[in-house]
Amino acid sequence: MSVWILRVLVFLLSFACFQVKSAAFDIFFLETIPDSQLTILDVLQDDDKFQTLAQTHVEIKPQQKHWFKIAPNFSEQVDKYHWVLHTDRLTQGHITFYWVQSGKLVSKSVYSRLNNSSPEQRIFPHIRLTSENKNTTIYIELSNPIAQQISLNLTTAEEFDTLKQSRQFWYGAELSLLYFVGLFMFVMALTSKYKYLAYLGGYFTFIALQYSVITGVVYFYLPDLVAEYIASLSAGWLFLSTAACIMFNAKFLSLKYSNKSVYRVVQTTARFFLAAACFVVIFQTSVSVSAQVVSFIILLLCIGSSYYHAIAHKRPLIKLMLLAWLPALLIEVGRITLVSGFIAQSELVWPVRILVFSHVILICLAIYLLDKKKAGLFRLLQPS
Repeated sequence: MSVWILRVLVFLLSFACFQVKSAAFDIFFLETIPDSQLTILDVLQDDDKFQTLAQTHVEIKPQQKHWFKIAPNFSEQVDKYHWVLHTDRLTQGHITFYWVQSGKLVSKSVYSRLNNSSPEQRIFPHIRLTSENKNTTIYIELSNPIAQQISLNLTTAEEFDTLKQSRQFWYGAELSLLYFVGLFMFVMALTSKYKYLAYLGGYFTFIALQYSVITGVVYFYLPDLVAEYIASLSAGWLFLSTAACIMFNAKFLSLKYSNKSVYRVVQTTARFFLAAACFVVIFQTSVSVSAQVVSFIILLLCIGSSYYHAIAHKRPLIKLMLLAWLPALLIEVGRITLVSGFIAQSELVWPVRILVFSHVILICLAIYLLDKKKAGLFRLLQPS
């Protein structure tokens, strides 16, 4: 038994410590006119117009087509080797890779929400190639309705497959944890007197849906049509999770009994987010980054006012529960910076992973200690 435990620990540690080794490559960009409809043939004719780009992180401007050229610097000792050029996924746009050798198109790979891309393409848009021919160039066509930043990486096929398996494993672990805790909270709400735990169950469920859409994992466990519909409602999951978060904290902190006026304001705010979510679900509308920032500020005000009054009335386990919500707020800051185009998704993978596990563990610990504290108090009050 100990041997198998050791193997599992080594397996997890190797996934956790894995780092991708990128081959050296030069990246160039083409200055294009907005709304231009250049094809790969036009780009090949204008190859001398590409300009050098100093960084591997590229910024995508909204509603504009971008062209990039990747010139790999393969080792001279390698006669034939399999490589993969991959990027971060785009939230709403498309990516097309063109593998060109000696001025001739060899193959292309397309990622788009509108076509039947494979699930792995929806998480890791990529193209596979070899270094058999040193005169290899990859052209990338990008467009996205909103601003976004993505990173470009050129790795061996073996390293890419290891990274893909690692990412899928951890995405599955995180989503399983969120869904399990959400279901557990619903069961606790039905079988105990803590009915407000249903809000927490809804919160974790909506967070899991939103997380699966951002990472693209939703296309692994749901049919494409269903997954696409869920992805189109990402703003709705955001508003629903916000409303559930506000109501759970208001109920958990007994805000209705400590300050009725603040409770009414918080409750009205939660109902506003619920109405906004219904509007998004009915009309399948998107929400601007500015509106998401305003929603986050309103959430902070509701959480801050709730805990301010709870601390004033010396509610039990207030500091622990407040600490438990800090990782969730940091995750939301990371999500806003992602959709604003200030940071690439690959830079948030491990920080978000650590914050998700910390958030779940701290909240479950606070609820467990509160239940234990109330059970001990009940035994003390019972007549001997």
